Amino acid sequence: MKSKVIDLYFFSGTGNTLLVSKEIKKYFEENQFTVNLIRIEKSQHLEVDKSHTIGIAVPIAVQTTFPFCWSFINNLPETDEKTEVFLVTTRTMYSGGIIGPAKKILRKKGYITIGAKEIKMPSNFSPTKMFKLKNDDKKTSAGLIEARRFAHNLHYNITHWLDVNPVAGIVKKISLQKSFSWMRKHHKMYANESKCIRCGLCFKLCPVDNIEMINYPEFKDTCQFCMRCYHFCPTDAIEMTNMQIRKYTAVKAEELLK
Repeated sequence: MKSKVIDLYFFSGTGNTLLVSKEIKKYFEENQFTVNLIRIEKSQHLEVDKSHTIGIAVPIAVQTTFPFCWSFINNLPETDEKTEVFLVTTRTMYSGGIIGPAKKILRKKGYITIGAKEIKMPSNFSPTKMFKLKNDDKKTSAGLIEARRFAHNLHYNITHWLDVNPVAGIVKKISLQKSFSWMRKHHKMYANESKCIRCGLCFKLCPVDNIEMINYPEFKDTCQFCMRCYHFCPTDAIEMTNMQIRKYTAVKAEELLK
């Protein structure tokens, strides 16, 4: 790696990607790098330092990633400084719509794409009526080992980034155009007022300002189903129409608000 400073931009729904980002940070700091963890949802007004190595860490959602994460990638400035960039994603199953399309976008902007890695972690979107996932701790431990190995390989320039697959672009386009709007139509989030204590945590956690605190939380029409509000609600007051999701968090809510 060319730079000894890494700006790792991340978004984490319920904590998996934050854990992976912290493990990558830990490895590099043990090897005399400086690593800045920067929340993607709070980075709109930050100036990207193109002399640093740029890391991007995002979760997989509907085989790609969230639209606001794509907005971050699309809005990265062009560079002629041979700025290095790497990508890490956390997934449960298939994720065909991000690594190839992201590489295409970043290379067009002038970045040197030095490595991309998918890391399997526990699901935060598992319907309880379909199946109950087990061994979350084992999956998390294995995922963090993979994160550390990826950081090691980045350090010694032995990573790769898959070439663009035309099918991946189609998956990305269909997922972004159809899946999130379909979800908002069929699986609306709402607050059960009989359970809600009006603490405002859901409002604070929402990365896309989809929740307003009036008397009780009110949901608008920009939800991207990161599942923060659902999983972190202290009284299980946030519910979803036509679906029940098992509760899962990898970190405390406060860690996502730092």
